[in-house]
Amino acid sequence: MSEIRVDTISEKTSANGVAVDGVTLKDSQVDLADDKKVLFGDSDELVIYHHNNGTSFIQETGGGNLELLATNFKVLNAAGTENKIAATTDGAVDLYHNNIKKFETSATGIDITGAFTATDGSTITTADNTDTLSLISTDADANSGPNLKLYRNSGSPADGDVLGQLDFEGRNDNSQDVVYARIRAVAEDVTDGTEDGRFIIEKVVAGSTTEVMRSIGSETVFNDGSIDLDFRVESNGNANQIFVDAGNNHVNIGTATDLGGTFNVAGKIVSVTSDTSDNLELQSTEPGANGAPNLRMYRNSSSPADADTIGVVEFEGRNDNSQDVIYSQIRTVVNDVSDGTEDGQIDVKIMNGGSLNMVASFKGTETVINDASIDHDFRVESNGNANMLFVDGGENHVGIGTNVPKELLHIEDAAPILRISDSNSTSEDESTGSIQFFDRNNTDITSEILSGTGSVANLYITNHNNRDVIIQTNGQNDRLTIHSSGNVEVGSNNDNAKFIVTATANSSNTNIITNNSSFSSIMTNITCNRNTSNGTYRFLQCNVSGVSDRFQVFDSGDVKNTNNSYGAISDERIKTNIVDAGSQWNDIKALKVRNYKKYDMPDLTQLGVIAQELETAGMNGLVSSHDPSEYDIVHDSAFGTLYTSDDEETKDGDDAVLFVAEDKAVQNGRSNIGDVKTEATHSKKVGEIKEIKDQLKSVKYSVLYMKAIKALQEAMTRIETLETKVATLEG
Repeated sequence: MSEIRVDTISEKTSANGVAVDGVTLKDSQVDLADDKKVLFGDSDELVIYHHNNGTSFIQETGGGNLELLATNFKVLNAAGTENKIAATTDGAVDLYHNNIKKFETSATGIDITGAFTATDGSTITTADNTDTLSLISTDADANSGPNLKLYRNSGSPADGDVLGQLDFEGRNDNSQDVVYARIRAVAEDVTDGTEDGRFIIEKVVAGSTTEVMRSIGSETVFNDGSIDLDFRVESNGNANQIFVDAGNNHVNIGTATDLGGTFNVAGKIVSVTSDTSDNLELQSTEPGANGAPNLRMYRNSSSPADADTIGVVEFEGRNDNSQDVIYSQIRTVVNDVSDGTEDGQIDVKIMNGGSLNMVASFKGTETVINDASIDHDFRVESNGNANMLFVDGGENHVGIGTNVPKELLHIEDAAPILRISDSNSTSEDESTGSIQFFDRNNTDITSEILSGTGSVANLYITNHNNRDVIIQTNGQNDRLTIHSSGNVEVGSNNDNAKFIVTATANSSNTNIITNNSSFSSIMTNITCNRNTSNGTYRFLQCNVSGVSDRFQVFDSGDVKNTNNSYGAISDERIKTNIVDAGSQWNDIKALKVRNYKKYDMPDLTQLGVIAQELETAGMNGLVSSHDPSEYDIVHDSAFGTLYTSDDEETKDGDDAVLFVAEDKAVQNGRSNIGDVKTEATHSKKVGEIKEIKDQLKSVKYSVLYMKAIKALQEAMTRIETLETKVATLEG
């Protein structure tokens, strides 16, 4: 490389200057060709040259500095028309872009016009309390500004990526760096279309970093770490307008004091909705049998007194005159605050005809409906009846099954049944129930309808004070009278016999009918315990009132009537095969008329025939047979046998229980000592017929009389024949 030492060259050397290897010295200037360098320093530390690509270089290759010294310093474009760098002594250093200043230093820092981008961590340090970083926007429109953007431009975003955080860091008293608070943002879900973000605020509590707020997806959570970290919102006049007591797990409104609940409010609560949704809902997920959810209204008075109102629930709305109206109200009152005898009262009121009236009151030992005594009905519906129970407040009537009761108690149904049941299944001598009627002073019972129970399950109709029991029809007509004497009358009111039936209509008076086509018992049984045969009493008597007796059956079995007329139906039109009877002469001659006594009337000598002797004489048609009675079997065992106490059928089951003096039924006069209280449950009773061995025979005396008449006719014929013969002989 050729070199020219400047200090050895003189201008006189050549009129055209000195040209050496691309370097020309002429006219007080040095011309260097491209890539020719000017070197300064013993070791060529400073190099100046122009490259053939159009670029010029000033290069310091030594260990010192390259210093440009000037009062003011500028870097411009090649034409000298645009600033690029401008430095002023004791003033600003400015950087330009396209001749527009973008960066300027000042006594307080730097000013940047436009945006800047940093590709690595940056630190701004101040030695005082001035703002370390200010973002200022002079934009005058409504859009946001200034803006701070933290952008994580990841090539592979993933769920859980932390997008950025702000740390508020300082030192502790041990000269350690501590992050006292942090704001952090996380990409919770980076799926396109379902992106979710998480925003977290943390702070140091008692030396540990604690999350105080988290907003993620559809929720924002305070104190998600569940530590003793309170949450408080102040209003203009209340430092605890909202207070969450984290240590005691309480939420308070208007107070920081625990009032005894999980949710405590000091002041009035108003809940407003613009639709028909619930304003307040209490829920409990308790699976046990204890009561929940619960609503408690507590008047914590320091001086409680009788008649204190301890809670009111009012249902209020507006009328058509834009006035507020309490349409219904529930009020609770303390009637007695005495320790041990406390009484409470709940009143329910409703608006009726413009007045707030009490319709129900629950107090002390009673519950009152319509305590205000107004025209207010009370109605209870059942599953199938809208008026199962109805109290007509205006008419003072009670209806069951009707809302138009006509009397004090009115029961109405298609076929109404009134049932009275006894819940006492252990007592045999109590009544199932009764209907009692008292006099006006409500002290003396006048009559009663009572039903017995158990073995005495009878129906008792009792009229006290020696009065009759009368059943009427058509309002006033007496149909059945049971006198206080015990006499019973049908159709009359004459207390002169045990049972009297009187009829005025031209129809059957008394009918005894059995509709069972296989009936084999007794239609009418007239029994007397007195065993006489001398006409002491009569089993049956028929008479024409005020005229005479017409028919009588006496104790001996004798039958008497007024005209001695006994007959049978004998109309020719209902008979067939009418022929003359055969001769009865021999049958009548064969009769043995006997005197005898019967076991049931041993003192009476009777006249008659014996059935077996009629059969022997060939007159079987006069004899009929039927089952003997237990009396007949007792008299003669040939008829059969009876059950005795030795038979198993009379031992099974239980014996009869009799009433004793201690029984209430005896004490109140409904039963007597010795009456059967509980019937025996044996299969058979002692004395009942066990076996029938032979039939009891009877004689058809009415047919026998007709045979005697026929025989008499035959005798008359014979007599007349003899008379004729005698007359002939005598003539």
